[in-house]
Amino acid sequence: MTKSSKKKRKGVRRPPAKPHPAGAFAGGLVCLGFALPMTLMLVLDHFGGIKLPGCGPGSACAAAAASWWGKVPGTAWPISFVGLAYFAGLLVAWITSRQGVTLPLRLLVRFGVALSVMYVIVLIVEKHLCYYCLGTHAANIGFWFAMERAKRKTAGSLAPIGAACGMFLIVSVGLYAAESRTKQLVELSQEKDRQESTQRIIAATSEQARAGAKTQT
Repeated sequence: MTKSSKKKRKGVRRPPAKPHPAGAFAGGLVCLGFALPMTLMLVLDHFGGIKLPGCGPGSACAAAAASWWGKVPGTAWPISFVGLAYFAGLLVAWITSRQGVTLPLRLLVRFGVALSVMYVIVLIVEKHLCYYCLGTHAANIGFWFAMERAKRKTAGSLAPIGAACGMFLIVSVGLYAAESRTKQLVELSQEKDRQESTQRIIAATSEQARAGAKTQT
């Protein structure tokens, strides 16, 4: 290679990375910023931390959570837990995708939106019109629209999808610990109530026995 060709190669500059189309990246952030609090409220309602309006006993929200569709099939894991972990992971992946959305992330989002469409159909057919659930799925569909408008990255690292999976795992582990602790507290409370009820019955029985002995004498 001649010196002149080396100079030419050194002088070649890569074109600057093209940004996302106007509004695509911000639109994705807005949708995730809506979906995350919605799923968080559903999770807090599950733990009893808050009481969501319209989600009391007998409501469509409670019916949806108690139905077969409210849990991961074959487990007792609430779908709201999956949603919170998913959107937390998606937010991290989206922030790391400023240079373009890779194929693995696009496939993940498309799979997620397909599940949202399925759940919306189920909610309508089963007449479990939980507004918090519908709002979350609407935000997920909106994010999919924003993602499809965003710049695509045909090649690159797996950092976005790896970050999404890592955050999903972290949030899921935290929710598992919180769920286990909540169950322990409920069991302790129930055991305390049983003991107090037993003591009251014993005390009442003893009192009746003493009263009967007095009348006999």
